[in-house]
Amino acid sequence: MVYLVTEEKILQAVQKQVKSCIPEAEHYKYKLLEGFRTPAFLYLPTLHTEKRINPFLRGITAEIQVICFCKQDKSGNLDFYDVSETKNKLEPFLSAFILDVEDRTLHFSHEWKTVDGQPSFFLSVYYTEAVTRTEEKAEMTEEVIYRKGD
Repeated sequence: MVYLVTEEKILQAVQKQVKSCIPEAEHYKYKLLEGFRTPAFLYLPTLHTEKRINPFLRGITAEIQVICFCKQDKSGNLDFYDVSETKNKLEPFLSAFILDVEDRTLHFSHEWKTVDGQPSFFLSVYYTEAVTRTEEKAEMTEEVIYRKGD
């Protein structure tokens, strides 16, 4: 049986991979709590688009932003050595370009950026899902309405 992929399942899979690379870090989804310790990671969904490929399949792109809160030096500036170490620890996961989500293996691309002075990476995950029966019925209804209007 193939399970449907959800945004939450993707977030959980990304978090699991990052935890395996940096187990000592704190991990947060959606909201960073006050008083967190570094290193810490915040996982945020940033994009979700769907496109119909054919009557039976839809293509889905989900983008996840992961903000890395690294250590700061005594002056309160970002410790670039820690940033470099964090990137190196994440390299085995990010360079694989695959993400296991339940019984599926999804492909992703990634890009490093800086967000509010913190290093972060964006994962763009693309996958296909079957069109649900509700969507099929909606499509059939549209065709019938369209044909009646001819």
